[in-house]
Amino acid sequence: MPINAPLILNNRLDDYTLYRLVHRAENSSVYVGVVRSKYYDRRFFRHCADDLDAPWHMHQFPSGTYQQPEENWPYYSAVIEKVFDFTRFEAAAAQQYWWEKYGGVKGSLKFAKQPLSRTQFILLRGKGCWDGYVKGFPNGWAPVR
Repeated sequence: MPINAPLILNNRLDDYTLYRLVHRAENSSVYVGVVRSKYYDRRFFRHCADDLDAPWHMHQFPSGTYQQPEENWPYYSAVIEKVFDFTRFEAAAAQQYWWEKYGGVKGSLKFAKQPLSRTQFILLRGKGCWDGYVKGFPNGWAPVR
């Protein structure tokens, strides 16, 4: 979810799914994402179809690879957590939180840009769409960089 201040500073509450893309052979996370929960079931296939330069893209493998049983897929999507009644900003912050936990700061997530910088977080959290500490974020949490 790219940071677009007019869109992200919306007080509308929605349910989101935080997920990671996992490289099966290495059992390693390569991407952390967030999507409105009602779209989660289709999101992995959007990655496979749209992320042309990513290693999970369907053209990187023989035809029909992702039509086999899921346990044979080279990459798969795994739910990290589902969050309820979050603003878009809180969802982006949750993505940032998990991006850090899965090694984004250390460069372990080879195919994931930082979702929300510390500066963006500090500038935007006072705009009326952040109630994250009440919703389970660690007290005082902010992106590390």
